[in-house]
Amino acid sequence: MRAEPSPVLCVVTPADPSARPFTLALGSDYLGALRGLVGGDVETCDIDGGLTVWFRDGARGAGLALNANASALAATSIYGDAVVTAFDTDEVGNLELSAGQMEALTLLIDPRM
Repeated sequence: MRAEPSPVLCVVTPADPSARPFTLALGSDYLGALRGLVGGDVETCDIDGGLTVWFRDGARGAGLALNANASALAATSIYGDAVVTAFDTDEVGNLELSAGQMEALTLLIDPRM
């Protein structure tokens, strides 16, 4: 019997400024889940700390709102909902955020901390 891969923990940062970022476990079809979360084909931006921001390809042209949290993380303008994962160095879907990366994202997830 083949073991199921463990879910990948990521941070979802909504473009809506009144919505709070939250953590989510992606299933084995992480690419499909990412497409669903951002609403279409995905584009990525790799950032310091071994992180990748996933967002909708063509989001600005589609009229989606600027995502202030994701834009601040990536130091570039990102539109629409975005997802933050670890950078996939092995290119095999190893996107799990480490404890250190989660700690670094704590202010994004809960600014009261």
